[in-house]
Amino acid sequence: MSERIRDQERLEASEQRFQLVARATSDAVFDWNIVTGESWRTDSFDALFGYRSAEMPATIEGWRERVHPEDRERVDARLASFFASTELEWQDTYRFRRGDGSWSFVMDRGRLERDAEGKPLRMLGGMVDVTHQHEIEEVLHEQEGRLAWQASHDELTGLLNRGALLSSLEHLIRTSGCPVSLLYMEIDETAPHPSVHRH
Repeated sequence: MSERIRDQERLEASEQRFQLVARATSDAVFDWNIVTGESWRTDSFDALFGYRSAEMPATIEGWRERVHPEDRERVDARLASFFASTELEWQDTYRFRRGDGSWSFVMDRGRLERDAEGKPLRMLGGMVDVTHQHEIEEVLHEQEGRLAWQASHDELTGLLNRGALLSSLEHLIRTSGCPVSLLYMEIDETAPHPSVHRH
């Protein structure tokens, strides 16, 4: 009996430590009871996403309804696959609706507890708003794409430039496996007749 009391005291102490750590971080910390579908979250969750406690039910459905419709099916499928596996660490990135209706990009990470048979029981984790990082990555990606386009196209006409054309011709000659003919016309508006070259 005394051993059971000590186990209960250790469990309560562990829960108290979790509560203290959860409230000390600015991340949106959650505790999801997978069996009942109920969840608990820190006040930082509502502060981070702009919700009042009554606006978002403390259930998994309350969270799921706020995952972007275009991301929801993928997130559902990944969660189902995760639960069916033997893994314990969860991570995904998706769009999540804020209280004002706008969308944030979040990184969702959790640690799963399973019973002796491997059945999911509980997941503890946190959601981090990574919208700013995502926007920076998008800008960098656009810049890389623009530079790549400028390197291979003429800005005035939008056509492939000489370097890209020669590279395409070289690839064609190497891979065609048959004789290649090239008709090259040089247009000069000041000349009376355009010059034509055959190769």
